[in-house]
Amino acid sequence: MQLPPAASAERTSALLARVEEILGKTEGVDSYQTIGGYGAVTSTYQQNFGTIFVRLKPWEERHGEALHAKGIMRTLSAQFVKLPEAIIFPFNIPTISGFGASSGFNFLLQDRSGTLACPSSGPRRGPS
Repeated sequence: MQLPPAASAERTSALLARVEEILGKTEGVDSYQTIGGYGAVTSTYQQNFGTIFVRLKPWEERHGEALHAKGIMRTLSAQFVKLPEAIIFPFNIPTISGFGASSGFNFLLQDRSGTLACPSSGPRRGPS
């Protein structure tokens, strides 16, 4: 959540309280933790930022598309647009650590068959 630059910490806290009210009434939400003054997207501390971590109820308690993670995020987005004082958007964490929209990821691929063709060096046969 981001309010306009120079928004006070009190104003941020008041809006976080309104977001908490919305979350408390949202089906499928188990719990949440708010952090005023911290922007998780930018990893910065500013009084006009707020971050909310939400825990959903277990899968077996959430039935139907509307209670899947994306369905809950759609529901919350519709509520958050009614709060024009700030930019508020829900997003899901990457399934695989390091595999996100901002950091990318690294992996190593091992060819145990000896038939992998590498564009830079051509096919390799066995150990070098």
